[in-house]
Amino acid sequence: MDEQHFADPVTALSELAAIAEQVAELSDQARSDLASWATVAAHLAQARDQATALARSLRHAAGTLDHNRRSA
Repeated sequence: MDEQHFADPVTALSELAAIAEQVAELSDQARSDLASWATVAAHLAQARDQATALARSLRHAAGTLDHNRRSA
C-alpha cells in the first residue's frame, strides 16, 4: 500500500479485510491439501478462523468509521 491509500482509512481497512479473506481462503486450501497431516491441518484451520475473524473485524471497523464520518 502506498501513502495515498492511508489518505482514506475506510479504503485501507477494506483492503486489509480483503487480504485477510484471502489468507483465510489460502489457509483453507492448504488445510485441504494437507489433510493427512492432522496436526498441521488443525493449525491451518485455526489460522483460517483467525483470518476470518480479522476480516470481519476490519470490515466492521471500516463500516463504523464510514458511518461516523457521514454522521459528523
